[in-house]
Amino acid sequence: MVRSGGVFLVGRWLLWVLAVVLPPTAGAATQVVPVIVVPALMMDFEDRIEALGTLRANESVALTATVTETISALHFDDGD
Repeated sequence: MVRSGGVFLVGRWLLWVLAVVLPPTAGAATQVVPVIVVPALMMDFEDRIEALGTLRANESVALTATVTETISALHFDDGD
């Protein structure tokens, strides 16, 4: 029981020290801060990045023919 009372007293003392040492901030809450407001606009956004380096794909595919003839066409769209 004495131990919990000691912790309570130390906590109250710490709160008192903080209240005395820290400056009051009541005046800061009443200061007016200038704000600039602009309406939002819908528009297309294009983000281009030019870089020099090596790229590595997350996924890849190996296309091979089951016969030894020339492949004349690949019906493939990027992203499929």
